[in-house]
Amino acid sequence: MKPGFPVTLIHRAKLIDILVSGLPQENIQLNTKLTDLHNEKAFSELSFSNGLKLRSTCTAIADGIQSISRKQIFPALKIRHAGQAIWRGISTMNLPEQYCNTYTEIWFKTKRFLFAPLDSNSICWLAIKNAAPGGKDNPDTIRQELLKECDEFHRFVKELLINSSNFIRNDLADLGTEKRKWYQDKIVFIGDAIHATTPNLAQGGCQAIEDAFCLSLLMKRSNHDFSKIFPTYQSLRQKNVSFIVNTSWRFGKMAQNPFSSRLAKYFFKYAPNSTVTNLEKKLNDLSYLSQCN
Repeated sequence: MKPGFPVTLIHRAKLIDILVSGLPQENIQLNTKLTDLHNEKAFSELSFSNGLKLRSTCTAIADGIQSISRKQIFPALKIRHAGQAIWRGISTMNLPEQYCNTYTEIWFKTKRFLFAPLDSNSICWLAIKNAAPGGKDNPDTIRQELLKECDEFHRFVKELLINSSNFIRNDLADLGTEKRKWYQDKIVFIGDAIHATTPNLAQGGCQAIEDAFCLSLLMKRSNHDFSKIFPTYQSLRQKNVSFIVNTSWRFGKMAQNPFSSRLAKYFFKYAPNSTVTNLEKKLNDLSYLSQCN
C-alpha cells in the first residue's frame, strides 16, 4: 500500500534533548526517583531519593505503563497483557534505496518484523512474536535467538539483526479502556501512565504529547482552576484515546492469530489507499483543541 506519506522517525533521546532545550535548566532534576507521594485536596507533596521535597498545586505524572504513582492512587487499574513480546533495536548500516523514507512491516504466521530509517545510516527495527509476559533474554545469546526466530523472513531482516548493537525487550500491554479517572485532587496523569496503548499504531508517545498540549492550553485559558481543567482535559481527550487503544489492541490480536492474519494480509494487499489515509486523518485530527481556547 502506498498512501503517499513520507516516513520520518526521530530517536527518543534526541526528542528529549529538543524538548529540554526549551526549559530552564535549574528546573530539571535528573538521577533521582520518586519515593513518596502525598495527595491532599489543596496540594500534593512529592519526596525523591536525592532528598528533594516538592509541594505543588498541580502535579502532572508521566511515568509510563508501570507507573508507581498510578498504582498508589488507582490501585484497581490493572495492566492488560496482549500475549506478545516486542524486541526493539537500532542497526547501523546503509538502507537500500527502496526502503528510504518508508515504513516496512513483514508478517509471517504469528510473527512480525518492522523497520524504518532514523537517518542515512541508522535503522530502527521491531520484532514481535507470541510470548507469555515476564520473559527475559540472555544478552549473550539474544542475537542468535532472534536470527533463528526470523530465519524464514527476508534476508534483509537478518542483516538488520546482525548489524544491531542493542536489543530491548518488552511485553506488549495496555491499560484497556475501562472507565477510570485521569486525575485526583491536584494530581493528573498523562500518556501511558493512564491510557497506555499497544504500539501497533505507533501512537503511544504521540498521545502523551497531545495530552500535554491539551492540558497546557486549558491551563492558559482557565487561570489554573484545576477542578475545571482536569475533567475538561479528560473529556476532550478520552474519545480519541479510546479509539486508538481499542484499534491498536484489535490489530495486534488479528496479527497474532494465523487465520485472521492471512485474511488481513489479503485485505491490505487489495484495499484502496484510502483505508490508510482515512485512518491517518482520524489519528491526527486535532480539531478538538479548538475547545481549549
